[in-house]
Amino acid sequence: MFRNFTQRKEIRYGRNISDLQEVNVRNDRIPRITIIVPEMIKDNALDIKNHIEEIGKIMVEIRHTFPPRHSDEALYIFLVIYPRVDIEYYPKHYVLWQTEQISSPDVNNSYYTKNIEVFKKALDVYEISMRHYERVDIYNQQVERRNVFYNPLPFYHENSPVSLRKKTLDCLFFGTFNQRRNRILGVLKERLRAENISFEYYFDLFGEKRDKMLENTKYIVNIHFYQNPSFEGSRVNIGLRYNCLCISEDVEDDSDTKELYADVTKFTPVINDDCSNIEEMVNMIKYNLQSDVYNNNISDIEIKKYGLHEQSRKRLIESLAVT
Repeated sequence: MFRNFTQRKEIRYGRNISDLQEVNVRNDRIPRITIIVPEMIKDNALDIKNHIEEIGKIMVEIRHTFPPRHSDEALYIFLVIYPRVDIEYYPKHYVLWQTEQISSPDVNNSYYTKNIEVFKKALDVYEISMRHYERVDIYNQQVERRNVFYNPLPFYHENSPVSLRKKTLDCLFFGTFNQRRNRILGVLKERLRAENISFEYYFDLFGEKRDKMLENTKYIVNIHFYQNPSFEGSRVNIGLRYNCLCISEDVEDDSDTKELYADVTKFTPVINDDCSNIEEMVNMIKYNLQSDVYNNNISDIEIKKYGLHEQSRKRLIESLAVT
């Protein structure tokens, strides 16, 4: 099935491919795709699977562990790196979807030095922010730029049954624990309580419990885990399923992704370690919870979601068509 990879790599630079069906014809068979993803971020894999199955007659499987056996007749998409697995055990044909904040000063350099062979062997790398590629020397020196595609984790739009009238929780944070988040969220909760704004935050909130809370939530609050990160749209994608908009700390040098989510996200300055400027976040939340402002923000939410869905679909088609 993948005997024409070399030709397809050459085609990439000669013309654009706008229809994934061309890939199916070129390969003479419908490809099979396996997405490898940790269970805690399976929502991302489901969005990818839904898009792929919608744009082509392609069988897509999701796995939460490294495949013990793999086929040369399949394409594997890894949303995770297995540092204890030798590169020789990786499948013959795979894409690495790079989702880590590897350009943050908080990330240990050993992450990329230990795993660079996984990047190099991949047919292509899908990158959530090109600033990672541009800022990490071992990455941009050892992986060809033409094999790295800007590809934020996609949003898949399904008509939401959520009634906006049911939403009684003003703001919600969900994500992984660290000291920075815990400190900021504690202060933010106290300040919002003083303003009679309901706000809850949970670490490691997943699945049905998380989704039930999102059905009742107006805004997701996004507090960064790392210093100077790129914008992670996956949390916004999950919230949008339940018509939740986002209020987020700002990001630097990530204008493409920031622009992508501008219609559904309000940005405030990054909160100082001592929370001395937290009032800027408080004021942004207060303003956007005003009835007329909130109603205006949410009035065309379906149009905004559809627009993000179509941009995700287009980018995924273009990436897969040349992988």
